[in-house]
Amino acid sequence: MNMKAEKMSKNLILSNGRIVTPEREFRGAISLSNGAIAAVDETATIDGTDLEGDYLLPGLIDIHTDHFEKHAIPRPGVVWNLTSASATHDSAMIAAGTTTVFDSLLAGGAGNATRRDLLTHAVKALDDAREGQLLRADHILHIRCDIVEKQSIVLLEKLLDNPHLRFVTIIDDLPQREDPARAASVHEKRRGLPKGSLTVPFPPTEDEDFDGAPARRERIISLCKARNIPFANHDDTKAAHVEEAAALGARISEFPLTTEAALAARRHGQKIICGAPNLVRGKSHNGSISVAELARADMLDVLCSDYIPSSILQAVFLLASPEFGWSLSRAVALATSAPAEMFGLGDRGAIRAGLRADLIRVRIIDGLPTVHTVWRNGEIVFTQRESRRAA
Repeated sequence: MNMKAEKMSKNLILSNGRIVTPEREFRGAISLSNGAIAAVDETATIDGTDLEGDYLLPGLIDIHTDHFEKHAIPRPGVVWNLTSASATHDSAMIAAGTTTVFDSLLAGGAGNATRRDLLTHAVKALDDAREGQLLRADHILHIRCDIVEKQSIVLLEKLLDNPHLRFVTIIDDLPQREDPARAASVHEKRRGLPKGSLTVPFPPTEDEDFDGAPARRERIISLCKARNIPFANHDDTKAAHVEEAAALGARISEFPLTTEAALAARRHGQKIICGAPNLVRGKSHNGSISVAELARADMLDVLCSDYIPSSILQAVFLLASPEFGWSLSRAVALATSAPAEMFGLGDRGAIRAGLRADLIRVRIIDGLPTVHTVWRNGEIVFTQRESRRAA
């Protein structure tokens, strides 16, 4: 069957693949019908499209990517056409094997006026691109609220009834929340100031309001609870930060930056989300805890791409290497079935009869997992030219 015919077919068999389910990995085949997985068969040699022994995984679910902003604001102060940015961002995510994308956009600007002004326009552009069928992945909205900024709650409230909003995280850069050195460093970066130019205490900028931040946090959480939108703290460093969030009902910890915060998250039964680039690089870009350390301590529940779309797939196969010794099924679950369960996406996230046929064919090239083909709802949305295999 040629690619064009395969793409248009409502029924398809993918055979001779290394199928990865949440439970195990085996050589087999799956059949697709009308956009769903019809059956999973442990007979690898049945007639169908030959996967040639490549891996077949569920489509990745990336619950935090900043990647849209890189296309929307390619240089400081430059805002690109947002329809173009949406389509280009989507292409990069699909090429990385991500079929469900949580576009992580900022309410507030972390000191950056261009980012502050982007949010409403970006959401509209993504909605328009979705409606215009320009997007190949399923795009979901994730809002990060910078509660130090006065306008963050106003910006969020405008989007609370967007049907695609599924996740809210709280960024809290209050100076009194951190030790003086870290607080000064964070706000120097926010304000574009040289290192060492701020000392605690320091006043807020015109766009900031330190005293009102706790009330904004409580208001955001109240609004999320009323709509059953999951919420989380972002970048916790102390046990007290986790305890505060847990007391308010948070069941997720996003990017704990220290062992202290991660241990506190575990004590309070929170699921821990970490960035795959940290794991692949072997360290944090800002000197925080290594995700490898969290993985070895069993304090890693979900992987996201954060700022590099291709990092999830690399991180998954790294965890399944002798360096970590995880089963591939367990590692794949971090970016498929685990986020699907976390956010109530019960129709996807695993290779199982009845679920959506969101799938990726992965070929190992020179030791690197490479996306060969991506199906969404049973249709090919991305494919590579035939690539050489590792010797």
